[in-house]
Amino acid sequence: MKKSFADILSDINSGTERKVSKKIPGWLGAEIPSALSLEQCSSEAAADYKRRLLAGRLPGGIKAICDLTCGLGVDSLALSRAAERVVSFERSAPLAEAARGNFHRFGADNIEVRCQEVGPGTTLPECDVFYADPARRDGTARKVFRLEDCSPDIRPLLPALLEKSSMVLLKLSPMADISLLAGVFGQALREVHIVSLHSEVKELLCVLESGGRDSYRIHVVDLDSPGEEFSFTPEEENDAKTEYASGAEAGEYLHEPCAGLLKSGAFHLTGERFGLKEADKSTRLYLSDSPVNSPLIRTFLIEHALPMNGEGLREARKLYPCAGVSARNVPVSSETLRGKLKVGEDPRRHIFGCSVAGRRTLLLCRRLAEQVARPEDVV
Repeated sequence: MKKSFADILSDINSGTERKVSKKIPGWLGAEIPSALSLEQCSSEAAADYKRRLLAGRLPGGIKAICDLTCGLGVDSLALSRAAERVVSFERSAPLAEAARGNFHRFGADNIEVRCQEVGPGTTLPECDVFYADPARRDGTARKVFRLEDCSPDIRPLLPALLEKSSMVLLKLSPMADISLLAGVFGQALREVHIVSLHSEVKELLCVLESGGRDSYRIHVVDLDSPGEEFSFTPEEENDAKTEYASGAEAGEYLHEPCAGLLKSGAFHLTGERFGLKEADKSTRLYLSDSPVNSPLIRTFLIEHALPMNGEGLREARKLYPCAGVSARNVPVSSETLRGKLKVGEDPRRHIFGCSVAGRRTLLLCRRLAEQVARPEDVV
């Protein structure tokens, strides 16, 4: 039976409400002009992190913030709670009108929305902080990642933005290459914040300031664990001491860094700071005699270590008929390895096919119930 137009519209609205309740629950009942505006906006948690990042940062507080890319307005609303005034630019008339209505609904009377596209010739207000989240879609709605392909292209605007303000805060794609960004921004780059939520890197935040500095600091942030942060400079990573494991045995612990730590490139510092040995160069897994109590690292107890060959695959299937599967630093994908193992799913067990001390190895592990130090706490 075909659905009526009213039924189809109801399904669309219900789907939008579910997405809003998950991503920006405080916006339930607000006007959402398009699915794309909802997809591209920050989550409420990520927007509030930006507020906290700026709050108290400047002596005397923040009088004015200019948002160059309003969109739905989630970031503008959060930033309005850190400043006396926010001027928000939006090139789309329907989005600008919806943002005005939503801000009024939320009682955010300190936000001024200007329907105007920002470019090199735009007259910008005096402010303490410029914020921008350049659109990562091209004219055909395809996703783009390079700065020059985003809109607006922030590069030609930066000199004027840094001259007119104390700071520029940029939200960029989680796919952006940090070392390339450092090359583009040069000495203006002060900080990079890798923001994760629900085990996924959601965005990169770059803090830019005028005046020369030789280095910048990277902050790995997990919004599911407030207050938990891993911070370092590229020089600290370069100077970190590396210790590699000679092998892996049952009874040892295996550690998998979170997505944010992997994105940061702190491969040697992770081992040094947590007292872990790297399984092998480029494997990005770590071994130790004891677990790690950090939400930035998943800890497993190794129950079996097998060679990654035909006999080992058959033995692994018998021991773990159901398990998660990951391939690391071996010439097969995780999907291909799962197909070879022919195992079902079990979130409590995990099989890592990886290189350990130069040997391809299957590590059959149980994830700890909590980040605790006793084998009896394994589920």
